[in-house]
Amino acid sequence: MPNGFHGSNHDWDRMESPLLKIDAMLTSFAILHGRTRSANYHSETHTDLLGGRKEEKRQFLRKAVPLHELEGDLSQLLLDAKEMLNTWSSCDLEVATTLKGIDSRSPYA
Repeated sequence: MPNGFHGSNHDWDRMESPLLKIDAMLTSFAILHGRTRSANYHSETHTDLLGGRKEEKRQFLRKAVPLHELEGDLSQLLLDAKEMLNTWSSCDLEVATTLKGIDSRSPYA
């Protein structure tokens, strides 16, 4: 159970089960396209060593759609998202956050 969840184990299992159904598809897509797939688990720390800023662009293929409606289209949605990402350049991105504790003199900041 993740850190910060205050429900019962049963509630967690009920919320997590639809996501577990698509895990294999996400992993297969990552492998097929030479990417790695990572997850942020309860006791692990995820560190980005490439810089002191996180950048993002908010664009949606679908919005406010129940997960069960996406399952059948997930392979195509992942391909569409990959194609969309390939069209973006750094000037398309916005600063999402600046990470604390990064030395501004660092070549990664």
